[in-house]
Amino acid sequence: MTKDPTNQYQPQLNTVPRGDRDDGLWEDRCSGKLAEFSGIWSYRNLREQGVLKAPDTAGSGWSRYWDSSAQVPWLFNPASSTFISFEDQKSIAAKVSLATAKGLAGIAVWDTTLDFNDELISEIRKGEGLRQLPRKPPATSQTTTSPPLHIDAFIWPAKSTSSASPAATVSSQSTDNSNNGRPVIGTKCGSGESLKCMDENHRSQAFAVCASGIWVLQQCGAGTACVQSGASIYCDYHK
Repeated sequence: MTKDPTNQYQPQLNTVPRGDRDDGLWEDRCSGKLAEFSGIWSYRNLREQGVLKAPDTAGSGWSRYWDSSAQVPWLFNPASSTFISFEDQKSIAAKVSLATAKGLAGIAVWDTTLDFNDELISEIRKGEGLRQLPRKPPATSQTTTSPPLHIDAFIWPAKSTSSASPAATVSSQSTDNSNNGRPVIGTKCGSGESLKCMDENHRSQAFAVCASGIWVLQQCGAGTACVQSGASIYCDYHK
């Protein structure tokens, strides 16, 4: 967002920042455009990644706002100028109330697996006068360590961050000849270089982005792998 951070109806930049940890680079092969992030956040990851520390409370670095006309919440991060629209318990309750008042036959959602501890689904059931489902213990999942996301690589204007490597420590070697010429993370990259997979096609989630003259490590979304297509890349399912 480019002007008033308290108003969601305003000009927004064309650059799409990375969404949640499941987001990755996707490419429309028919359009010919470079691969880009979807920018999508699921409610589950908003809660699990701390963007929301409670259903109606924003996490550190974020501010939560309420649009009384649309009856929806939204989040804004002033450091990265990132805007996120989403549904919460209050907005779901408003929609359920409208559906009930109009005598609609039901309510559809997509999708229940992206809820967090049934916080949104329970609001639907409560509004419809349905019995609350017994809470199941959260499923145990393997913890995956994702490479750090350098927001300045995807948000304009770029801002320096403490995670960026100091210029004095940047190596001049940009590719690793022992690894089929793939980038060395943290080293300099040329103006004609932008995106490179870190392994053979369909083998790894990891890819390198040339950001402000430095190779930065990123990764495709969960369950997908990097595929090199000329000077561009896209994320595809493992083969």
